[in-house]
Amino acid sequence: ADPSTGNKFYYNSVTGETSWEKPATGTSPSQHQDTTLPAEWTEHSDATGAVFYYNAGTGETQWDRPFAPPKTQMQTVQTLPEGWAE
Repeated sequence: ADPSTGNKFYYNSVTGETSWEKPATGTSPSQHQDTTLPAEWTEHSDATGAVFYYNAGTGETQWDRPFAPPKTQMQTVQTLPEGWAE
């Protein structure tokens, strides 16, 4: 909070940007899709250094990063984009 007014503000530790308005998820230039892997998925590298993903539950492998299911609307409203803090 601003010490002189007590008003809440937001600070992006990645860009140094500040804002009186709560930043919307996905509007930050550095904002990327959720990087959390879904349950049972792990990241690995092959002998050439290429990254692939393995699902221990199904035995499936793939080159494309799997993404966790979207967060619920309530969670999205309560969270700030990556790098932002209240």
